[in-house]
Amino acid sequence: MKKFNTRSFVSLLLSFTFVVSLVSGIVMWVHSPTVVFGLGVWKHAHMYVSAVMVLTAIVHFALNWSLYCSYWRRKPAIQSWRWEFTTAALLAAAVTAVAMVSAPAKSGRSGGDPSQMNLQQIAQASGRSVEKIIDSLGKENVHVHNAADSLQKIAEHNQWPVEKLCALLEREAPEAMRPSRGPH
Repeated sequence: MKKFNTRSFVSLLLSFTFVVSLVSGIVMWVHSPTVVFGLGVWKHAHMYVSAVMVLTAIVHFALNWSLYCSYWRRKPAIQSWRWEFTTAALLAAAVTAVAMVSAPAKSGRSGGDPSQMNLQQIAQASGRSVEKIIDSLGKENVHVHNAADSLQKIAEHNQWPVEKLCALLEREAPEAMRPSRGPH
């Protein structure tokens, strides 16, 4: 029987986790309401698989450290890669900057008090429209005067306990009402 090849295993694991992270990232980015399993499942899969991918990339880098260093020891290699290295670094920095600048200010609950959220934030975080959420609340005799009002204010206007309103919205938009466990 052939000996287990750690480098091959790490390279394959890195490749597979990259593909899963790529697919789950695209699914979350597209926000399709017909997504199988729901966005919450994809978000958790993306988060955990991406964490495994990062750890695997670190191991891959460590296993191939001497090979990586040998590329940089050869002067012709450094000179010939200068343009590619600079371009790749600038492109990565530009994409990161654009993503950070274009990210919404608040995209759902991140561990704070859900009663301070408004329906616009819940709609954005859940991928549902404000109108659909208001319609769902209307079926429960909850009247919304302004989608920018906090859940606390909406509950007070309707003489409801805010906890009851939050529980109702948790059924309607669970991705928005549950605390996030990591980035995304």
